[in-house]
Amino acid sequence: QALGAAQTQRAEATRATARPLRVLLAEDNAVNQRVAVLMLERLGHRADVVGNGLEAVQAVTAAAYDVVLMDVQMPVLDGLEATRRIRLQVPPQRQPTIIAMTANALSEDRDRCLAAGMNGYLSKPVRREDLAAALSLVTVPDDAVKDGVVDEVAPDGGAVDPTVLGSLLSRLGDRAPGFLTGLLATWETETAKSSAAFDAAVDDDDREAAGRLAHSIKGGSASMGAVELARIAGEIEAAARGDDPLDLAQARDRLTAAVARARVGLASLSA
Repeated sequence: QALGAAQTQRAEATRATARPLRVLLAEDNAVNQRVAVLMLERLGHRADVVGNGLEAVQAVTAAAYDVVLMDVQMPVLDGLEATRRIRLQVPPQRQPTIIAMTANALSEDRDRCLAAGMNGYLSKPVRREDLAAALSLVTVPDDAVKDGVVDEVAPDGGAVDPTVLGSLLSRLGDRAPGFLTGLLATWETETAKSSAAFDAAVDDDDREAAGRLAHSIKGGSASMGAVELARIAGEIEAAARGDDPLDLAQARDRLTAAVARARVGLASLSA
């Protein structure tokens, strides 16, 4: 059913006692991303952000989320098709609530969202009170495990531990901003290079190379405080060097989703 402002008072009244939700924001517009993330933070939630429907499918496949805020019109894969794939590919125990975000408020647009498997919709521009009301209707288990899969997030609920870089930058004084900019650029370049090489290793079914590249990504990410990515890369490295069967394509999906979340988390440190 449609989610609107009718439950605003209930949402605001219960927000203090409700636990933070695990939110994935699928939105390709950078301004809308920042606005939505800010609203979510003020409501007590932290979100991972992806920029298209394919990345949304990869993220939900790789980690458990309570709710996905899904833009309907996105490049690569739109929100409707992304929702259909999530409903088909993700086990029932890990299915998130999916809320459409659309600039179109016509009844036929709403019907298309619901037919694709979404649970509700919000009209753009999204207002904070409407978002709070929508999230207040999301019911989740008390624990952090769904279908035996533990959330792949940092202890504070994010992909990045800001204290890692914070302790380093605190000693640099006025040089800190410039140093951070250069460091982030270096990490981005090296991670992109290693990720592309990892993709090639998967295409070649080269397990040994995939393990080496995962090790490289793990080391650089740990130094940056990208703890989630470092952990996932480490798990892939260990699996690649072991004797058990390893689904390299699935490992690539996990790594791709984690890299995307690390990018968002690290970028926020310089915002």
